[in-house]
Amino acid sequence: MRSTLKAQAAIEFTLTLTVFLTVVSSLAFFGYAAFERAQLNHSLGTLGTELPANWAQTPAKELARQLVLDGSDLNPDALKVESASVTVDENVDVKDHDPIATSLGGQVGRTEKHRVKVSAVVSYDYEDAFLLSGGGTTKATVSRSYIAYTDYRVS
Repeated sequence: MRSTLKAQAAIEFTLTLTVFLTVVSSLAFFGYAAFERAQLNHSLGTLGTELPANWAQTPAKELARQLVLDGSDLNPDALKVESASVTVDENVDVKDHDPIATSLGGQVGRTEKHRVKVSAVVSYDYEDAFLLSGGGTTKATVSRSYIAYTDYRVS
């Protein structure tokens, strides 16, 4: 009778452990998949913190692409910029340099401050982390304003 109880307890333990491990691994699996998806959405929804030096000469789609990829670990081959626009505010804040420095032999200069707004619609082809659904495409609309300074100096 005692060996029957031991065998029954071993079978119950094995079945319970199997169900428990299945539930725990499923939670970890779906938690990781949700984390990957949230990280992807965050990376697509955030533009870079500063404009590149040649932003005025860069086409709008390429500028938006550079800004989305800046600081993220997205695959550049999977990112597509469907539409993009760069708007420069017409109100320019101009600051002329100190006339005293100019009279003492310094350079004549001027600094212009522009507000630049970059907007884009981007899509990203991703693969499912666990290859359950094969992946898909997600779209995001991103927008950010920057302040750009332009210095003019005449010797």
